[in-house]
Amino acid sequence: MDYCGTFSLLQVVHWLHAVPVNGTVLAVTVFSQIQVVLSCILLAATIFWTCIKIAKALKDFHRKD
Repeated sequence: MDYCGTFSLLQVVHWLHAVPVNGTVLAVTVFSQIQVVLSCILLAATIFWTCIKIAKALKDFHRKD
């Protein structure tokens, strides 16, 4: 079997049935992954918002001259 990083749905279902998974561990893992995604989105939004504010401040600063 070639494990190149991609798995079919059938392989994943088989793996989940073959390995006893504690529901709490699964929930924490899923929550952790969601938290990472949301943190990245929040970081990107913060950087974007800060760039807009800096650009507006520079524009206002040069307009007053």
